[in-house]
Amino acid sequence: MITLFDLRTNPDPETVAAIAALYDEQPRYKALGPAAIKACIGCWACWWKTPGRCVHKDALAESYADYINADKVILLMDTAQGFINHDAKALIDRTIPHYHPYIEIVDGECHHKARYARYPELHFYYDDQNVTQEEAQVIEDYLYRMAYHFRSKAYRIHQHPAWTLTELRPRAAKNKVLKPNAIGKVEQLILYNGSPRLSGSNTALILKAIADTYGPNIVIRDLKQKKTVGAVGS
Repeated sequence: MITLFDLRTNPDPETVAAIAALYDEQPRYKALGPAAIKACIGCWACWWKTPGRCVHKDALAESYADYINADKVILLMDTAQGFINHDAKALIDRTIPHYHPYIEIVDGECHHKARYARYPELHFYYDDQNVTQEEAQVIEDYLYRMAYHFRSKAYRIHQHPAWTLTELRPRAAKNKVLKPNAIGKVEQLILYNGSPRLSGSNTALILKAIADTYGPNIVIRDLKQKKTVGAVGS
């Protein structure tokens, strides 16, 4: 089974049809627009109170079975601030009920233990016309790492000009060794804020502390906004 979740604000049938043609079976289409996905509130009820079930009662929670029972999940996403937008980030955040809160070490990294025996492949589509090549690489790296941590293979769907499906691969780190307490010059530090609340939250306190340290060299990109927020502290 293939499930296609369309998270875009303005879905178009032409793109959906072109993507569906890449597969041997017709994907099951589910529209999950901006009003369908509530942001994770970090209550952890899906781990300790109702394991595997989110406290939210929305269209996404009703679609969990369509996600976890699929062989492939296709996510059509919008972008904002040179990254996936807050709706796509909210969906990813709310996949945590599919995993245990307990941690195990995998290849020297901390991973959440699996709740289920298998997980679907994740196929991602986003329009990259409004992102730079560097931003597109950041998005790919993030999606690959997220899928890897969540025990799924990751693929990107894109058009250049023909529609293609490409498996995402890890890139070698630029700095493989970082000495303890290392201090280096930072030309610019970009933080992507996916928190549903920026003011009056712990996120705001953390960002302020970082801004006080780096001053004008830090840029906060709020994924709910389409225009880049200026340098913090300047």
